[in-house]
Amino acid sequence: MFDSLLPLSAGGIVNNTLRPSIPSFCDAEWRRLMEQCWAPNPVARPSFTEIASRLRVMEVGFQRSVLETYWESAIIFRRDFFSP
Repeated sequence: MFDSLLPLSAGGIVNNTLRPSIPSFCDAEWRRLMEQCWAPNPVARPSFTEIASRLRVMEVGFQRSVLETYWESAIIFRRDFFSP
């Protein structure tokens, strides 16, 4: 059943140190939160209250970013297609 696991992966599972890789395009704040949540020392990990608060702040930033991108695209579209 576990034949496909590399010995290092199995050790990571046993020692609770195996973590997924974080894509290079991941936002720095998301990366920082994930890595803090994975801290080996539970005392060093953020509380659920802190995690929820930080996620709310990141959500607002993401929504703002999406809106800014939308409006920038709309301005460019209007300029390129409706300008004399």
